[in-house]
Formats: sequence, structure tokens, C-alpha cells
Amino acid sequence: MQYFIKVLLSLNLICFIILLSAEHGTAQSVEASFIFGEEVILEGISGAALQEDALFVLTSAEPYIHKFNLRDSSSYSSWGRKGNGPGEVNNPIDIELADNSIYLLDLRPGACKLIQYNQQGVIISEYPLNRVGIKMCYRFEFGSGFKLLEIGRFAERERHLVLLDDNSNRLDTLTVLLEPASKKVLVPEGPMRSWNFTDPFIPAPYWSLSENGKLYYWSGEEEYISISGLRTNNISKLKTSEKAILISVSDIDFFIDKRFPLNGKPLFGHKNPYRHLRGKIKKELEESNSEFFPLVNSIKIDPLGNIWMLKASKADGQIWSSLSENGSETTYKFTKGKTVMVFGKMYIAMRSKNELNDDIIELYDREKILEQSKMN
Repeated sequence: MQYFIKVLLSLNLICFIILLSAEHGTAQSVEASFIFGEEVILEGISGAALQEDALFVLTSAEPYIHKFNLRDSSSYSSWGRKGNGPGEVNNPIDIELADNSIYLLDLRPGACKLIQYNQQGVIISEYPLNRVGIKMCYRFEFGSGFKLLEIGRFAERERHLVLLDDNSNRLDTLTVLLEPASKKVLVPEGPMRSWNFTDPFIPAPYWSLSENGKLYYWSGEEEYISISGLRTNNISKLKTSEKAILISVSDIDFFIDKRFPLNGKPLFGHKNPYRHLRGKIKKELEESNSEFFPLVNSIKIDPLGNIWMLKASKADGQIWSSLSENGSETTYKFTKGKTVMVFGKMYIAMRSKNELNDDIIELYDREKILEQSKMN
């Protein structure tokens, strides 16, 4: 009888473990469909654009633009050389896809320009933005035949959203954004004895433009995202989740390691330039009044019309929420060490590091990775 009872209890325990595993999900991790950067060096990935059959990657080292064919893994091309002459690039900031062309924003104080390439890397046009009075441009996006640029003056908080038509003629200034004030830290020794930095945990305005020309804007203060057309005054509001995410000490350390790395690249001729600043910046962040991440840290609009909001870049992974225009919201937490670059129709592109600490881009099947990463 005692033996029968032991067997019965063992069977009940096994059933409980199986049910618990099913409830919490123990499926194997989704593997990347594509990995780029193993054979081709992608030094300092700063931007990406995705279409059905190709991935474009922007790097901080030349050649600046890399094209990977998703249908033919042996097909690869790159272009963009450093210089100040026609067609040359000095400080690439971002790339965008529009009308089957690739646009690159080159940021140089007083001489910003947009360069348009065809799919083979041949320059179609080059447009210096100072022709329309723009000296500093920080971001740009395309939608419905328009270009939307975030412009400002060097080291000033006030920025403007400026609308250009398809021929880059300046049409209108849509709104004014006020960036958080920077903080200055001083240290008594080291190659960099002072540094201005912006607290990443202070709410800041953010915007994104959809392919059909809708502007999505978060003021940095409200509990909703404003949605408007580029040439109309009609504005709708989409409420975001009021649940803010707590900042941990490890999140602060994660930011410092990412923004001010030890043994990072030399700066102004100095090796390991941040080594004396790191402790002071960490103390400043720990003593600030920020307990939670801002409700919105970034916005992306995918080709399916979903609104993606970065809720937190935590030490153990990014947290994003997908918000539909009917108000439903779903939250996802992605794997530690991966940064979402693009939400595409079929794939989600993420930047990460391989075992050799090289920059790589991974493409994950959209449906599978979202199912695995869903939090609610």
C-alpha cells in the first residue's frame, strides 16, 4: 500500500512539473534566420533599413553602407567613402529607404547634407541642407512623399521638426521640441576632466513618421501619443500604458558601460578616455530623482501600421510595447544584449555582439520572436 501511494505521488509530481513548464514556456529559444557581420566587418553599427529582399546597414567606419541580399547570401555590396568632396561622407548619422532609393544623412556642423543612392550604390542626388537654412540635423524620416527633419543648433536644447517636400523644398515648421538639459561633470585627473551628458532616464520628446505620412509624437510629459497628418490640423490621441518600469542599479551600470565603455576607442588621441568619468557619472545618476524609466523612450512605426514604443533599455534586455490604433497594447521583452533596429513585415532586425565582441546584425522571424518574447 505504501509503495502504491509513493508511485501515485510521483506521478502527480511529474504531471505538475509538465503543467508548470507548459504554463511558463520552456520552448527552445528562436534562432536567427540571418546573421550578418561574421564574414563582413560591420564596425560601429548605427543604423539599418529593411525591405523584403535586402538589409541595409550603416556603420561608423567606411564603407559606410552595406547591402545584404536576403535571397542570395553570396550577394553583397558596399559603398560610401570618407571625405568632404561631392558624394563623400564625413559623419553619417542614419539611413532611410524611400521610393526604392537609399538616403543617407551626413551630419557636419554648417554643412549637413542628404545623399540619395540607387539600390546599387550609385549617387542619384546630393542635397546640402544649408540651401534651406538647415545647419544641424539630428534625425530624418520619410512618409507619403515628404521628408521630416529634426533640426537645431549645436549644444542648444531647442529643436524643430521641419517639413520638406519631395524636392527638398522647405514647407513648414511643425513643432518645437525641448531636449532635457545636459549635466556637466568634473574630475580632478584623467585625459577627459569634464564632460557634458544627458540623463537617459529623464523624459524627452520623441517622434516617428509612418509610410503613409502620419506623425506620431510624444511630448515627454503626457500619457498619450499624438497622431496627426503632415498637412492638416486634425490631431487624435492614443493613450499609452501608465505602468512605468523601475530603474535598477544594474540598469545604470548598463548605461554607463554602453555609453562610456572601459577600454573603448581612443578619443581625441586619448586611450581609455572615460576611465575617470565613469564613477562620477554613476554617482550623478544614482543621486538623481529618477526612479522609473520614461513612459516612452523611442517610437518606431512598422510597415503593418503598428506603433512600437521602447519602454526601457534594461540590463537584462529591452522592453518594447506594441500599440495599435484601437488602443490595445502588448509588451515584449527581448534577449539580453540585443538592440532592436527595425521592425519589418517578416523580420525584426537586432544589433548585438558575437563571441569575438564584433558588431553583428541578426534577423529573426517576426512571428516566432514575438511569440517567444511576449510578456502579457
